Amino acid sequence: LYQPGAGYIYKADIDDAAVEKMIDLDRPLFEQPEILKILESPELREFRSQSPWSSWWRSNNDIKSKDGHWLIQENPGIEQLLKDKGVPGAKYSEPHYTEPFDGTVEKVHRTFVIFHGAEDIAPIIAGP
Repeated sequence: LYQPGAGYIYKADIDDAAVEKMIDLDRPLFEQPEILKILESPELREFRSQSPWSSWWRSNNDIKSKDGHWLIQENPGIEQLLKDKGVPGAKYSEPHYTEPFDGTVEKVHRTFVIFHGAEDIAPIIAGP
């Protein structure tokens, strides 16, 4: 867990229920109906109209084909809107390769990003 100015890695205990509510950046949005429901809500209408992708949001109703990476990377500010709707963060898979690097994936780790303002879901249990 990032602590501004600290520069240390902390071990945190993230509640399983909170992890279930996180947007999965690796999965397409059509596999995440709870996220789609939020994105299609009237409360996000203003966001959609101001998004860099506003013309796409209007002309292409197939947002379901996009994945979470697209949603976060191409729509600045969406994290706060998701957090306000009960999505505390994002999760994604991160491959770790063998050393020396030969392209072989040794193992895959799940990485969790907690949105600003939702830090209470991850109490710190170890750190410097």
